[in-house]
Amino acid sequence: MFMKKNVKLWSLLTMMMLAILSVGVSSCGDDDDNGGGSNNNLIQTLKSSKWITRDSSYGEGSNNHAWVDIETWFLYFTSDNSGVSYWIQKDYDTDLGNSTRKEYVLFTYSVSGNTVTITDENHNVSKYNFQSGYLVSESGGTIFESSPMTSSDYELVRSLSPKIGTCGSGLKYSFDDRTKKLTISGSGRMNDYTSSNQPWHDFAISEIIIEEGCTYVGSHAFHKLKYAVSEIDLPNTLQEIGDYAFCDLLISDIMVPTGIVKIGQYAFSDCEYLKKANFAGCDVLEEIGDYAFGFCPINMGYFSFPKNMKKIGSFAFFSSSFSSLTLNDKLESIGDGAFGKVNATKVDIPNSVKSIGSQAFQGSFSEIRIGTGLSTIGDMPFVTSKSGKMYVNLGKPLSLPSTVYQYIIANTYGNNAASSWTLYVPKGSKSAYQSATGWKTFKSIIEDTSLTSGNGSGNGDDNQGGGSLTGTVQGHDYVDLGLSVKWATCNVGATAPEKNGWYFQWGETTTSSIPDDYASFLCWEFYEFYDDDTNSCKYIGNDISGTKYDAAYKKWGNKWRMATIEEWKELVNNCSWKYTTQNGAEGLLGTAKNGQTIFLPAAGRMEGSMSTDGGYYWSSNYYPNDDKSAQYAVFHDDSYKPQLKEWSRCAGMSIRAVTE
Repeated sequence: MFMKKNVKLWSLLTMMMLAILSVGVSSCGDDDDNGGGSNNNLIQTLKSSKWITRDSSYGEGSNNHAWVDIETWFLYFTSDNSGVSYWIQKDYDTDLGNSTRKEYVLFTYSVSGNTVTITDENHNVSKYNFQSGYLVSESGGTIFESSPMTSSDYELVRSLSPKIGTCGSGLKYSFDDRTKKLTISGSGRMNDYTSSNQPWHDFAISEIIIEEGCTYVGSHAFHKLKYAVSEIDLPNTLQEIGDYAFCDLLISDIMVPTGIVKIGQYAFSDCEYLKKANFAGCDVLEEIGDYAFGFCPINMGYFSFPKNMKKIGSFAFFSSSFSSLTLNDKLESIGDGAFGKVNATKVDIPNSVKSIGSQAFQGSFSEIRIGTGLSTIGDMPFVTSKSGKMYVNLGKPLSLPSTVYQYIIANTYGNNAASSWTLYVPKGSKSAYQSATGWKTFKSIIEDTSLTSGNGSGNGDDNQGGGSLTGTVQGHDYVDLGLSVKWATCNVGATAPEKNGWYFQWGETTTSSIPDDYASFLCWEFYEFYDDDTNSCKYIGNDISGTKYDAAYKKWGNKWRMATIEEWKELVNNCSWKYTTQNGAEGLLGTAKNGQTIFLPAAGRMEGSMSTDGGYYWSSNYYPNDDKSAQYAVFHDDSYKPQLKEWSRCAGMSIRAVTE
């Protein structure tokens, strides 16, 4: 009997609510033009109240089962263009008991006359008319009435609204407690913080999204957050990541932004679940700081360092593992303990590397090759479980720091392992290594004529330890600059280093057919591979070195060829340069680390008229972004070294050949 009485009571309440709503509809049949006020007046009216609509339903079933549902929907207009839509459903059920459900969505809105257009975060759009103090949906089926805001309403809105603020001069943050996402938007640099004063320090963040426009993530920005961050999304506009920025998070993988130049100290350290770091496309990355990925179990697989990397800090990849490791040819510094576990069979140190720290390489490699540029080395720079061979392109053995061990190679137990390795050194350097601390403990030391000294010879003669640095191949002279190839001392077609020689259009093996007095700037009509009908050039290969299109190969014989753009880069980056005059001819003089020199005359170029404003030298490489261009080296009288660029293939330029 009690249950039936209860249901009848709720029936009466429901009927009363419907009657109220119907009265509201009938009382607002005519628009009142917002009392003659402006859009701003309506906005202030919306903000000054909460807006409520209610609905209820009820029913009864067998065995005295009865239920009542009461739904209340609130609209809070929290700013001039945004707000919160909040919904509560209270269920009273004789069998299931009582329950309450709450949901909310954020929205933006605009006002035009008496019309309020609301767009929620799911992109749903609703329109309401303001009539006689009510908000009425376009269909008339939903009516919101106003009610004064209370302190509990203000507290509710604060708890539901996104937590927002600034985190840099042009950056803002927003945190949504439902999705647990923190979003950084805007443009510019983020502020630096400590590990406890970030504005989002106590937020329950699971995902961090940094949108395009941010260029710097501040130091300690997300370090030691109170809750678990398992996902981060970084923009390609990001140029630098500050110290400790993402330290101690629960992320498992990271896509390193392609625009990044520097990753600071401890940036991702102690992320104990971080197993994957993708550096694809990070061509401008120059520096990875100390412990940047320290104590992260990253499996790098077959990894090639970004091409412009210059510095790898101490313990940068400590605890990471590498199946294969290729260092780039601009790398200069490798810190202590930089690489955790190198499972590759070979470690190859490029000529560009100047310093290697203590225990920098640890793993199971059995071959080590050291380039010509190394000048500083730490104690036990190599730690491995294998025996093997070491090749050193240094005539003078490097001094080890005055520490306890003074080992070149140690085993995994910290003992000297050089006694199970063979050391190969440049010709004339054996005796110096046999008496040098750390080096003399190798099982055997063998002179290898294929090795080139980058620091003179061990017997005090800086002429590569007695090896020959000049010679003749197929009637043309070369100089050995300690690089991967030997360079001709003259341009193709010249009889002396200061002579200009012949000019060639790219890919042609006869001297330039451009008349000296021809007026056209770009002489396409004289270029063999140009198609006037399509205004394009015939494709003859990405690299024509050693092919039938190679003028050096055709003119000087099959042991000579055009230098590739990579060989030009090697020459440019491994010599010091000075614009000077030699035997009356202006040009650029390059001095290699082994003391040998190469002179490039400022021979100019031909493009319908003879240009003498510098030196222009073709490489053998096509320029892939323009079928009418190829890559070349150029310098002028104010150049401190040659620059590598691309230009039209029809121009007549010099060629400097190389031989193996």
